[in-house]
Amino acid sequence: MGKLKNSLQADALANLYRSAFYLGLGEVGAALSFLKKSFDRIEKKKLRNLKKIVSHPSLLASKKQQLFWAEKILDLYREERDKMVEEEI
Repeated sequence: MGKLKNSLQADALANLYRSAFYLGLGEVGAALSFLKKSFDRIEKKKLRNLKKIVSHPSLLASKKQQLFWAEKILDLYREERDKMVEEEI
């Protein structure tokens, strides 16, 4: 578990979580910033849908849309977290 704590992959995973958190709070700017930071270490095909909101922030205009996308980000976070934990075992 020590390697996991200090890896760049873990940083990207934490940034996904932070992105979902701030998006849930309605802090779109902070959420998009953390989401962009996570793009370097997450598989490109998994990010396809999330890149839409970075290139078109207007998709996050309403609270309902923000919560929808926060849930999508959390789904990816859980998937990547589980994959990392399995690799560590």
